[in-house]
Amino acid sequence: MNKGIKAYIESELRYYNQSKKDLEEIREEIIESSPINDGTGIRSCSTSDTVCKKVIRLITNKRLKRLEETIRAIDTVLDQLDETKHRLIEMKYWRKPNYLNDAGIAHELCIDRVTLYRWKEGILLAIAIELGLVEDKEIKNEH
Repeated sequence: MNKGIKAYIESELRYYNQSKKDLEEIREEIIESSPINDGTGIRSCSTSDTVCKKVIRLITNKRLKRLEETIRAIDTVLDQLDETKHRLIEMKYWRKPNYLNDAGIAHELCIDRVTLYRWKEGILLAIAIELGLVEDKEIKNEH
C-alpha cells in the first residue's frame, strides 16, 4: 500500500469520531432546513415537495456521501477486530491526549512492536480494501 493511501486512512481513523458527529450534524441541518427556494420566488407549500427536496439533498450531498462511505468502511473493519486490536486503534488514534508512542502501546497490549506494526498495517489495509482504494489482488501481486 502506498504511503499516501496509508496517511489518508490514518487521518480518517484519527478523525473518525468527529466524522460521525459531522455526519449527524449535516443530516440534521438538511432535515431541519427551511423550505428550499426553487428560484421562482415562491416557496413551496406542499409538505411532500419539501420532504422530497430534503431527501434529494440527503442523497446527493457529496460530503455526506463521503462521510457515510468512510464511516461504513471503518465500522466494517472494526467490527471484525478482536478486543486487543480494537484497543490498539483506540490507543493509537483516539486517545486524547495520546501520551504513548508505539513502544508504549505495544507494552500496554503485551505485544512486541513488530506485532503492533503488523496488526496496524493489516487494519489499514483492510480499511483501504473496504474503501476501494486498493484491490485485494494488487496486494497479493506485491508479495
